[in-house]
Amino acid sequence: MKLQLNYILLFAFTVIPFCSVGQYKFTIKGHIDNRDEHSSKRIASGDKMILRFYNLQRSDTALINNDAFVIRGEVPYPSIAMLEYRYGGSLILLDSSAYDYHLRLIKLEGAQRQYESEIKTNSPFFMTWKNFQENKTKLFEKKAVFTGQAENTKDTDSILYYKSNIKSLDDEIAQSYKQLAADNRNSYATAYIVPAAPDFSYDGYIDIYNSLPGSIKNTFYGKNFHNRLLAFQATKSTEGIKQVVDIPSITGIDTVANKVTIDKDFFKKNKYTLIEFWASWCGPCRTVNQELRQRRDELKKSNIELLGFSLDMYPEPWKRAVAKDNTGWPQLSDLKATGSPIVKFLEITAIPSNIIVDSSGKIIKRNIYGKELDEFIQDEPGAPL
Repeated sequence: MKLQLNYILLFAFTVIPFCSVGQYKFTIKGHIDNRDEHSSKRIASGDKMILRFYNLQRSDTALINNDAFVIRGEVPYPSIAMLEYRYGGSLILLDSSAYDYHLRLIKLEGAQRQYESEIKTNSPFFMTWKNFQENKTKLFEKKAVFTGQAENTKDTDSILYYKSNIKSLDDEIAQSYKQLAADNRNSYATAYIVPAAPDFSYDGYIDIYNSLPGSIKNTFYGKNFHNRLLAFQATKSTEGIKQVVDIPSITGIDTVANKVTIDKDFFKKNKYTLIEFWASWCGPCRTVNQELRQRRDELKKSNIELLGFSLDMYPEPWKRAVAKDNTGWPQLSDLKATGSPIVKFLEITAIPSNIIVDSSGKIIKRNIYGKELDEFIQDEPGAPL
């Protein structure tokens, strides 16, 4: 079974200082729907809503009053932020637009409660990203159907048919990034989204970068795009030599708040460790969790252990997601989100993201999904035929 994913971009590094002269004015009007008055976990008057920018050294804050809040501001160019509240957060893409933000407290099983968010806006930046993500989700759902059918049959002809459809969808997903660029040549959204393409490479995407206007190239998104291109070019080996780097120790807590340190002693226990970086609010990440759960036995037979690292900031949504996804493998987080030292070290700009670490603690693979993961598994002794 192959994995081909939508990505949620994070932009956790190369932060650009905020310019006080803003060209884009935005307004976010929020409403909190606390229908369950008996819940102990409620957003109340006096609580803070924090708009934390990924591409700027800045955060804006508003206080909630009578289940409502307003945040107005200016940014030098369309910007990405996480609108954070006590129990979670929502990704929001800002330009010169108005945003209607609705949070509703819903009842889950038993005594559990959770906030669901909805953003209504005519923002070109936000809607280009949202429509792209929704289209990719539909393609991925189609692929999941064929993947499940392929796993549940032993008929050779049927398996070949399903795999052919999976391959076609993989190609369509990859092509959608280039189509986005073709349809939005002068858009900040292109510079933001395209570097997360599953087939991203220097040769495949340098022309798209070169077609961007200078005004976009000089922003965070353009610089991030260019730096990723250079990284791919630099790590290309004409002699087939693998580029490896030692992973630093990772410190965090597990879901019951026990301190956990992942170091070389941990990696010695297994031939390989796949570390999956995800977050409770990232839909594609949650799909990966489900896929990995189905493949865990297969990975174990191939001497690959699983480890999850969450980029959540709040423990409750993370713990609920772990329980709901029923991962079954070790999970940890330092609850620093994009400020996590390991995220900065790895320069992770999109999730889901992963690395494979060998028994000596060296990173030998990055962002290995789909066909590449299948081939890695098949190459390992003990892998299923």
